[in-house]
Amino acid sequence: MPTMGIYVRYTLNHLYLALAIIEEEDISFDDAFWADEAGRFSDSSLDDVDGDLDYSPVDDSYAPRGPTDNILRPSPLVVSLRSMVMRLHESSGWVASFRGVLVFSMIWLFHLLVKIVYNIVTRTTVSEGKWTYSPSLDSDLSTGFPALGLSLAFVQLNAHWVHTIITAPAPFDAYSIMHRVGSLRSIRLLFMGGWMIPHLLLEAFRSFCRSLPPFTETFHATAVPVALQWLASNVASWIDGRTRHALGVVQIDSVVEPGRAWRAVIALAISYGTHLVLVVPTQIALFRIQASMLPEHDKPIVPFRRTFRRFVEPKCIGGTGYLSMGDAWHSFSRRSWRRLATLYTKVSIINAVIYFLLPIAVRVVLMLLPHKGTGHATEKL
Repeated sequence: MPTMGIYVRYTLNHLYLALAIIEEEDISFDDAFWADEAGRFSDSSLDDVDGDLDYSPVDDSYAPRGPTDNILRPSPLVVSLRSMVMRLHESSGWVASFRGVLVFSMIWLFHLLVKIVYNIVTRTTVSEGKWTYSPSLDSDLSTGFPALGLSLAFVQLNAHWVHTIITAPAPFDAYSIMHRVGSLRSIRLLFMGGWMIPHLLLEAFRSFCRSLPPFTETFHATAVPVALQWLASNVASWIDGRTRHALGVVQIDSVVEPGRAWRAVIALAISYGTHLVLVVPTQIALFRIQASMLPEHDKPIVPFRRTFRRFVEPKCIGGTGYLSMGDAWHSFSRRSWRRLATLYTKVSIINAVIYFLLPIAVRVVLMLLPHKGTGHATEKL
């Protein structure tokens, strides 16, 4: 059950949508194009070639591999949730559907702690529906000025999450770990006793910090998109709250009432539509800028080029090395918009089904518990 909850709240609502935003269309590498045009290309300029040549297949499995044999052609674009699951499964198995969940949990935990501290300092109550279940994809943790300050302070962590989900996991190499720690230091760890675990945790933390992108460059690249996403999330959350209050579907129990079920449907439609119009465009700019900052040695698992249709100017020629906010929107075509809207609609339907089924399941369980207790008491008598 916890795994299913993580899959719905994280994988569907964040991981899949982020991958669909980052992946880029590339018509020249389409499989149908290569199948139709393969006969038009030739490496020879001779026209009078003998037609009686032997074209039988040759076993080249023992031939030495060239430097370009390991170049992977881009995989097809994602048009369904099933294709997304299959692509991630091919990269690193079923665990790929939870790729980046630890980094995302760190971000969510920091937001939660800042939210709690802010409520304690300002003596803000958590009543009046602030912590009630919301049909919006964004949590209440993403709103408020503390969330803006925390998002700007942890731009490296957000960029690292994007880099984690779009790259294949590094294979486990015990020798590289031993090389980082050092052979003499590894032997010394055996005699440290109770200090060994804190020392290893400290080394892991230092290694994680070294894997983060530079703060200054990341801040200059993503500060404005992060602020716009915060503003859009606040506006969407405000519209969502006002809509639920106006329709009387603030509490989760109101969904199971037949007279107010249609109001919950309207609230869901307005919430998802507002999120698609306001928040998703800011996510497109932010995620694509963060993806353009992917290091050269990292291998992506989604079809996209670091140049993003030549909108990115390399640093070697005086460019910034990453997308600007305007170029991030211009590089996202209409076809990509339709594909993302289709995927977003499917995810919204799954969320809506869970939103309606969850209170019904809770109501059924609560109705069955007293009957079980009464029957058990009757048997004792």
